[in-house]
Amino acid sequence: MVVAESSRKVLVVEPDNSTRREIRVACEQDGYLVVEADAGSEALRQVESSRPNVVLLEVTLPDAAGFDVCRELRKMDPGVPVIMMSTRSDEIDAVVALEIGADDYVTKPLRLRELVARMAAHLRRARLENAEAMRSRLEFRDLTIDVNERRTYKAGKEVELTHTEFDLLTFLASNAGKVLSREKILNSHPQPTPQDRDAALASLLHPCGAGDRLPLHERAPGLTPSSPSESSTNRRAAMSGCGMTRSCSLTR
Repeated sequence: MVVAESSRKVLVVEPDNSTRREIRVACEQDGYLVVEADAGSEALRQVESSRPNVVLLEVTLPDAAGFDVCRELRKMDPGVPVIMMSTRSDEIDAVVALEIGADDYVTKPLRLRELVARMAAHLRRARLENAEAMRSRLEFRDLTIDVNERRTYKAGKEVELTHTEFDLLTFLASNAGKVLSREKILNSHPQPTPQDRDAALASLLHPCGAGDRLPLHERAPGLTPSSPSESSTNRRAAMSGCGMTRSCSLTR
């Protein structure tokens, strides 16, 4: 038997013991860790406690309609793939299942090899979507940057940033661990004038600007001054109170 991986855990929700056993054997032979439930209420408890990677859900359950269980499951975990199973082959049943949040609909009698292959396909898609979401979400200590939504959160609370401030912060986050010169940071954004870009970076560093909400180094989490030397421009920035140094880096 293939050793089950933590990323291949399946919840089988099936009231018929014989069918559930057949599904379990087929899944275990393909390396899945199998969690079982014979009713809707138990299925929802297992989703919360076991955190399965894929769910096989029978439409007809003894204590609830499988469609209703699917709706509740989607509220608990919007991303887990759900494959609904039924003896009913009417088109309307498949359409309803897909519309309420199921990812697939298969009819009985089950073709077990095909069912396992469908599970693997949905898991691959889920992994790709999760990887894409991770690429669009940058996290540093208690700071979270949602690139797609253009939103920034500190300790779970949203921080209001200007368009330029957000772009500069995202550039720093995308180059985490690198020491970036002031010029490279400012040149990363096509703001009309250097003064506008200076002001945005100063706000990120300034204890009275965005820096008050996004402490870098001792003023905003992750942005660390890396050189005490000052150019004439740096001295002007210091005079304005931002305390900006020649170069800085964003560290985790």
